[in-house]
Amino acid sequence: MREYKWKSPQHWLMDKINHEWSEEERSETLVSLVELLNADDIQELFQGEMDMDGYFDHIEPGDPEQTAAYFRLAQSRHIFLEKEDSK
Repeated sequence: MREYKWKSPQHWLMDKINHEWSEEERSETLVSLVELLNADDIQELFQGEMDMDGYFDHIEPGDPEQTAAYFRLAQSRHIFLEKEDSK
């Protein structure tokens, strides 16, 4: 079996994240990885935190807190896409 410098692609990525990349590079990579995950994967990984944040709480339509959360998500995606377009 062939040997590589890192044990796996995951180890390579963790090395980049922990030792080489700037905060901006880490953020862009995280957004890219999140876009590859489906809802079930995300919930499986973060269900406890999602529950603590009130993700599973029932809300009424037009709830201003829900609208604000959606706006923050849309804004972060827009900023990331603008950066991609400028490259």
